[in-house]
Amino acid sequence: GLYTEELLGFFQENDIRATFFVLGEQVEKYPDVIRLMDETGCQIGNHTYSHERLTELSEEDMLIQINKTNEVLKSILGKGTQIVRPTYGSVNSSVRETVNYPLIMWSFDTEDWKLKDSKKIAEVILKNVKDGDVLLMHDIHDFTVEAMKLVLPILKEQGYQFVTIDELAA
Repeated sequence: GLYTEELLGFFQENDIRATFFVLGEQVEKYPDVIRLMDETGCQIGNHTYSHERLTELSEEDMLIQINKTNEVLKSILGKGTQIVRPTYGSVNSSVRETVNYPLIMWSFDTEDWKLKDSKKIAEVILKNVKDGDVLLMHDIHDFTVEAMKLVLPILKEQGYQFVTIDELAA
């Protein structure tokens, strides 16, 4: 989105890596940002092509959503991704059987999309974050990027490390 490059610059300055679950249609709009994500050591995951709720799609349409995003990533980076975050966290047996990638969820929803205030988002994170948490945040919002700038230095000072999904799994 519009604010992702700014966030990546902040990550670079502070030696922070994260995992971004991207929409294929956004990848097409921001190929340079996707390259920067990859170059800075961030992990890229699949979040469908157009943010469709997988549980409401046929198996064929689910695969189109996932495969189209991977194809766009391959055209830009020369590789796809091996992890998927289902939109809205919606998963059922059909999604589990159809999507042949690990389905990555979050342990802590910052509710940045609802709070819409960088200081409130930072406050919620600082009060609730625990070791090993996977935070759900949306870099499409300027208030989320500002919250990250507020909270990550404090968490780093408290000894937290910021890693990708693969690093956390290891």
